[in-house]
Amino acid sequence: MSVRTIYRDIEIISGTGIPIFMTQGRNGGISLLQNFTLNKQVLTENEKKRYVNSDLKLELF
Repeated sequence: MSVRTIYRDIEIISGTGIPIFMTQGRNGGISLLQNFTLNKQVLTENEKKRYVNSDLKLELF
């Protein structure tokens, strides 16, 4: 995976309204807002299944 791909994917995620941001520097990285919760009603059944099987664990309500 290239840096260019990562930046493109971050832009796509951000464009969907998910509050993702990047910080620079020694302790920088890519993060979601600390209290962000994802409304599971906006996910398809396939997306829900992929989420359950992924390492990404966001709080769903």
